[in-house]
Amino acid sequence: MTGPTSELKIVGDVDGRFTGDAGLVRLTGFLTADNVVANNTASTMNLNGRNFITFENIIFDGLYNPVVAMTSNPANTTFRNCMFINQLGGDLIFMQNGFGSPTSMNHLVERCTFLNSSSGGVSLRIQAVKSTTAEYNINIKISNNVFIGFPTNSITLEPQGANTFAPGGGEIYNNFFLGGNDTILVSSSGWSTTTPAKVYNNVFFCGANAVHAQSVGQVLEDYNIFTNATARTSTTAGTNSKNDGSLAFATMEFLQSWQYGFNPKPFGSPWPNSPFLGFGGNASYLPTYDFLARNRPEGANSTSNGVGAMEAHNTALQTASIARSGTYSGQLIGPGSQDIQLPIDSGSSTISIYMYYESTYGGLNKPQAILTGGGEAGISDQTLVMTAANQTWEQKTFSVTASKNTVVTLRITNRSTAVNGTVYFDDLSIY
Repeated sequence: MTGPTSELKIVGDVDGRFTGDAGLVRLTGFLTADNVVANNTASTMNLNGRNFITFENIIFDGLYNPVVAMTSNPANTTFRNCMFINQLGGDLIFMQNGFGSPTSMNHLVERCTFLNSSSGGVSLRIQAVKSTTAEYNINIKISNNVFIGFPTNSITLEPQGANTFAPGGGEIYNNFFLGGNDTILVSSSGWSTTTPAKVYNNVFFCGANAVHAQSVGQVLEDYNIFTNATARTSTTAGTNSKNDGSLAFATMEFLQSWQYGFNPKPFGSPWPNSPFLGFGGNASYLPTYDFLARNRPEGANSTSNGVGAMEAHNTALQTASIARSGTYSGQLIGPGSQDIQLPIDSGSSTISIYMYYESTYGGLNKPQAILTGGGEAGISDQTLVMTAANQTWEQKTFSVTASKNTVVTLRITNRSTAVNGTVYFDDLSIY
């Protein structure tokens, strides 16, 4: 395979929207379906020298170090919503820009899960070669990910070679780190202090040295929450970071599978009104979506982003203050959303719901009703935006044709720029 010169996408069709065949998509180092016979001599994926490739919705696992190899100057690679697992130990992803004339790598890793139990391996090892001409920025962005590792490092930045000019850069923001020591490690003094790595808006629940540089100035950190004894080494404390232990107990909410009201809650997401929500972040690193590809901010009655990989979702309440018919309606106060799972029979169906927003609603982005998750049955995602004036009930209607019985998700979103901007929904029907 020759590396492409423009983006090539390799997408796991986990919901069946492309092929009608839903299910996990796994690239594995095992040679047999029973996971007994393993390939211990080669990486599961070798991207050495390959450029402009995007992977989405794929599980990479293996028993060889590394699971994904990226050497010989690969560039412009994206991993989105993927999972990486090494079942015997070693690195999950090994990135290197190669010797000779090193250049920026231009990689993006977002909304991925890393699971590594190795004592010697690293979840994401980045080796950047020193230059003969000038310092340079590796240009790698790592955001909205979940890293789980015992007792390994999660991310290492490793300058290589004997040339004069240091590599630098790397942007690590809005991630959740669970376990490990030296969670983000700069391995030597050869990393730039004029083009530092930037570590913002993360949550660290780990061992010693969450951020470990070798020289002051190699890493800038701020708006991070640390729950470990030694938050940083050779790194200046960010003005807005917290590491006083006051939020250590609250970190347990990331491990819960349910929040009040019995709404399902993914591993790694906070409770509504958590101290991790609305925490704010560096103004240059405020993603508009999270690990689940859902809006930021949400779930905190706040217009500021939360830290870590996820916001809180499915936070609607029952209220009797305003209802279209009957006694109660659903209510979202401030930026937030609510998913409703709907069973759909094969054939044609109509789904409708009434929506309403208060005069306190702020901004130009009115509430939405989104229908998603029906790809396996041939139902495309649809988004309907309210057009009515405030304090007016408006019916939003979806017409779908399903190739088989299925379940779709109806998502109600409040996109207000005001913390008290309130959205109501009522009278859901399927016919």
